[in-house]
Amino acid sequence: MALIAWSKGSESHINSSCGTYKVCRIRRGKWLFFSAEKKVSELCWVALKLFETSDEAKQHCVDDLQEQELCQ
Repeated sequence: MALIAWSKGSESHINSSCGTYKVCRIRRGKWLFFSAEKKVSELCWVALKLFETSDEAKQHCVDDLQEQELCQ
């Protein structure tokens, strides 16, 4: 089972212990979103989906990691 520990990265990012996922806070005017992002190369991160809370974004990262482990 995939388990990710989360730690604060900066004011706008929450980093995963595995270094493959992060949650980013995105503010657009009065709107606030959280993106679940996955590292695809040394310089490139891809947003998987946008969420209303950071907990939802974190859970999506955990779910994605579990799915990846099942496929291997």
